[in-house]
Amino acid sequence: MVSAISVFRSERPLWRSEQVVCSALTRCRLDPWKAENRLYSRNQSSTRQLSVRQTPISAVMSVSALPNSVKNLFPEENLKFAESITESEAKVLREAFQKHGCFEECGEMISHVREKSPELARRMQEVLEANKNRLSGLTPEAIAYSKRVICMVTRILCNLTLGKPVDESEANRITEDFKKLCDSDRLGMQNNNPDIKFQ
Repeated sequence: MVSAISVFRSERPLWRSEQVVCSALTRCRLDPWKAENRLYSRNQSSTRQLSVRQTPISAVMSVSALPNSVKNLFPEENLKFAESITESEAKVLREAFQKHGCFEECGEMISHVREKSPELARRMQEVLEANKNRLSGLTPEAIAYSKRVICMVTRILCNLTLGKPVDESEANRITEDFKKLCDSDRLGMQNNNPDIKFQ
């Protein structure tokens, strides 16, 4: 979902408001997210109000814009979680990801978030449990492969939240390694993860 600006009726002529918009965009180097904040701050006391709602982080970090080689490996619960995060929640996540940026530290990550936002931590825990349920009935080899996928997904979300570049080389290696699994492991992975495109 993309953040929207709702403009209400005003006593000031339209051309003046257009000047404000252009000026804000210019000062923010045409960054619409910064422009929204500038416009809201400047106009909040005027008769022409700008209503800015919480922006899901997915609009900022653009999960949908990830390369297909990466996005295809995202479990549905992880995608939905990313799309649900607001900018205020993203600030909490950035603090947690700066200290605990890998899946191996997921417990510490959730504990850090819980101190700032119990509701956000609860949703993170739900995603973790859903990820764990995907391992049910798999062989040790398939479980090890599944953990590689989840570790990569966690790292990608951390990098996007922190504004770091995304490297799809790991996703490409994971896709290639899927072909090296035995037939029964591949079948088990596909049965447990119908939403993930391993090849």
